Amino acid sequence: MFRSRGENLRSTYILIFLNVAFFMLQFQDAPKFARLFGFDRNAVAAGQVWRLFTYQFTQAGHVGLISFPPVLTLFLNLVLLALLSGVIFLGGATIAQQAFQRASDEIAVAQLYGLDTTVLSAQVASDRDFYARALTPAQFASVTADLQQVAAGADHQVGVALSQTHVIAGVAMIYQNHPLSCEEASTSMALTHQGIHVSQDQILAEIGADTRRMYVDGAGRVRWGNPYETFVGNVNGSESNYTGFGTYWPPLVRVAKAHGASLIAYGAMSAATIYARVIAGHPVVAFATWDWAWHPRRDYLSFDGQWIPWIGPVYASHVYVVVGVSPTQVLINDPIRGQYWVGKAAFQAGYSDFGEAIVFA
Repeated sequence: MFRSRGENLRSTYILIFLNVAFFMLQFQDAPKFARLFGFDRNAVAAGQVWRLFTYQFTQAGHVGLISFPPVLTLFLNLVLLALLSGVIFLGGATIAQQAFQRASDEIAVAQLYGLDTTVLSAQVASDRDFYARALTPAQFASVTADLQQVAAGADHQVGVALSQTHVIAGVAMIYQNHPLSCEEASTSMALTHQGIHVSQDQILAEIGADTRRMYVDGAGRVRWGNPYETFVGNVNGSESNYTGFGTYWPPLVRVAKAHGASLIAYGAMSAATIYARVIAGHPVVAFATWDWAWHPRRDYLSFDGQWIPWIGPVYASHVYVVVGVSPTQVLINDPIRGQYWVGKAAFQAGYSDFGEAIVFA
């Protein structure tokens, strides 16, 4: 196998030339052609080693007892070699397209971290123009090599960002004033980063509450309110005795937007995405566990038929604001315990039970 597609294509051109050249020799004097280039063991032993390589050309057109005219043999060989060169050409173009995708993906990740990718994006645009005019494997290879450098540059930028400590300023520390208002207090905190001040009691009032009592149905399933729609239970109640639970992100997003907040993302997202958003300067309201440990889920079925992520009644969930990231830790505004750093492993364990968050601009 040759080292590059460029060398493969050059080899194909050489084979095309040899096929045409040997055809011309055979066409002019077939007996002499066979004497000069056919396989002869004695001639090879005497030093005519080229016969080991030219033998294939004298045999071309013979398949067992069947013979094909030299013109037809040449035609078929040229068709096959043309197809081979086309495959090599398309292979180089395909690899370049894959390099475009990887470079674009890496740039998108860097942008997620709030990094300046202007130069890298401009280089990709330039490569696209060059790719549109490329006609040879060498040109496609040049595009691919350049795009690999772009991807590596974006990845390096992200690596540098992750190696530093980032803390978001301007997020007030607000403690919850009800046993179960952690998500409202956290939302109130995140809003202060945009200069919006809405109390947790006002947020609670605007969300509303489903105070219907939990029950266990005939199939042994816990049935309760839907926190994706409203606050479930009494904000002064307790998960452990089913008198109160809380709310998830959709009602909080609805209230935040009603007060003019700018939100970047919400719903399911990875812990890595949260780190990227915080590094970019965006506080994140994250749904996790109280003790920063993973617990088996015991999802319940809401009154309206939706399965609800839940770890109660033994273990409790909690809502926080992520305001900082270091290479090994995450800075948390906890509406009960205050501000502190938690290890990334613990954060990811506690967050993995729910995996949902709200990113504020």
